[in-house]
Amino acid sequence: MTRLFELGEGSHLNSVWLEGTLVADPVEVPGEGGPSCRFAIVSPWASDPPSEIAIEATASAFDGNRSRIRGGRRVRIIGRLRQRRRAGDDGQIRNEVAVVSELVELVGPEAG
Repeated sequence: MTRLFELGEGSHLNSVWLEGTLVADPVEVPGEGGPSCRFAIVSPWASDPPSEIAIEATASAFDGNRSRIRGGRRVRIIGRLRQRRRAGDDGQIRNEVAVVSELVELVGPEAG
């Protein structure tokens, strides 16, 4: 059997590459390493209801395109998954998964 890649013992792979449409404009929030943005995209694959994916990105991830990235635009995201656990008001533990983006780029004819 041929393997595309093999991870050695103790190695970890956490990489995400996806495309989708922004649900709304990114919202700027203060972050530990400086300001960042949060937004959601709808993935193009068929599902009912459509899957919304939470994205977190620092200003450097936008590669100078931050002003052009608005709700309704198609983007490509390259990043990693991050899971947070928190207690809700009812005491139940909640799991939140988001993509922490290293690159946010425009996709499509308007991308130029």
